[in-house]
Amino acid sequence: MRFPTSQDKHFYYSAPCYNYKVQGTSKYKHGENYTENHFKADVYYKENRDFTDYKITNFSQSAKAIVYELAQDFFTITSDLQVQLDSKEYVEKICNLEDIFQKYQQQKPLLLEKYKNVPNIETLVENYEANLQKEEKLRKSIFYKGISRVFFTGLKPIIRSTTIRHEITRTRNCPEPIFSVSFPITETIYWRKEGDKYKVEIKGNVDFKRMEQDNEKDRFLQACSNLVDNQVKPSDVALYTQEKYTLDHRLNYETADYLYSFGIQGFHEKKETLHYHLKT
Repeated sequence: MRFPTSQDKHFYYSAPCYNYKVQGTSKYKHGENYTENHFKADVYYKENRDFTDYKITNFSQSAKAIVYELAQDFFTITSDLQVQLDSKEYVEKICNLEDIFQKYQQQKPLLLEKYKNVPNIETLVENYEANLQKEEKLRKSIFYKGISRVFFTGLKPIIRSTTIRHEITRTRNCPEPIFSVSFPITETIYWRKEGDKYKVEIKGNVDFKRMEQDNEKDRFLQACSNLVDNQVKPSDVALYTQEKYTLDHRLNYETADYLYSFGIQGFHEKKETLHYHLKT
């Protein structure tokens, strides 16, 4: 639902505030182990002159394993954010880091008590605390994957500045936290105008050529090999993303559908899907 705010007639300027309904599924398979998690949340989004308010509320999930519960508790600490965007409308800075850390300090004793039977919980909490004090590392952990990824896509400047071409290619880095490496994904972006709406599709694949140029290919394949305990070639890796967005005439997001799929030799598979739409 859009709240009443003043709006300029031209779509180049700030958006009003919006509420979105988000739902998604993550599926993870490693050998004989399989986990499936369904989640949903509400997202509040508002662009201001100097920063953007981004808040996730009412988050819930179906998985009951302790690792998911702990991740959710950590997640709530960083769910209310004020961020600064760069010229491409990617997040370049978390502005309310001090408030987040104070919230963590209040929650820390509760976390240690709640998970006191979890092995090495003190070390986990200390590592999380260290990450909270490193703005860049925290920012990348929040905005490169998951729910937040699809609210800061960098699409608006592309559509604004390109009035003739309706297809471009770009490359972005995608972190894979399971084995702590980052790899380039080359994306092809298509868009068209339908009435007063913009329809956008993005298709991405892992870019081994660019990875080779950056001397990251061998490191990536070795990490994959360690994960499946077998030598991995580029042909053994299947990684792609698919995204669809609808934007209004002012380039404010109305709907999104996102798919991330990553597999190694059929032994290791990870798939994430996500959908959001404006609440009515």
